[in-house]
Amino acid sequence: MKFKYLKAVLVTTVLAVSGFVNAGIIQSGIQNDIQSSTIIDDGWSYLYRENAGVTSSILDIFGGLDNDDWIIVAGIRNSDDLVLAYAAVTWGELSTYTAKNQTHTFNGADWYFNGNSMGFTAIGDAISQSSADTSSFVNGNQGLSIHTNYNSGSHNTVSTPSQDAGVTPTYFGSGYRMGNVKGLNSSSAYDYAFFVESSQEVPEPTTLAIFALGILGLASRRFKK
Repeated sequence: MKFKYLKAVLVTTVLAVSGFVNAGIIQSGIQNDIQSSTIIDDGWSYLYRENAGVTSSILDIFGGLDNDDWIIVAGIRNSDDLVLAYAAVTWGELSTYTAKNQTHTFNGADWYFNGNSMGFTAIGDAISQSSADTSSFVNGNQGLSIHTNYNSGSHNTVSTPSQDAGVTPTYFGSGYRMGNVKGLNSSSAYDYAFFVESSQEVPEPTTLAIFALGILGLASRRFKK
């Protein structure tokens, strides 16, 4: 009886620990000036990374995510791979529609998402969507803004439809700002990136549990002898 209890405790512990190892480190608030490799070392992998001038489909990039899946939204300078600004959010919170120039607070940052732009700013900082956030941040480099609602091409293409803050966007890209750097339309010097939690290349929880049960089985045979 004692051995069965010990086996249950060990398996539960293995599952809990392996789940913790698989999780990425989720920091609260807006972070600045960190190497992208540090984010990856903290348990994240790229979902998307592309020049600020490129437009992409929201469905194509985020369609496989659940609302409670965590992602990191980041702006990266290509010359030295420095993340100028980033913040962590669940997909459900990031994709929550907000009216023009309105935000909602989640995980230490204010977020917005509509037919003008999407992004984040410091809690309490007002945004000015024209069409991306063109405000002067009270808190310096604490923010990131990406144009939305583009069908194809870059910011200045004729095929770009009129933006409307009152609709849910279907495309994103083509600038506009990350931290104190503005006017990133069609820029190839800066990338927007989205990270998702990775496995850290450790065994899956079920694999660890099976391994633990095997060890317990051998120990049980020895104990019975």
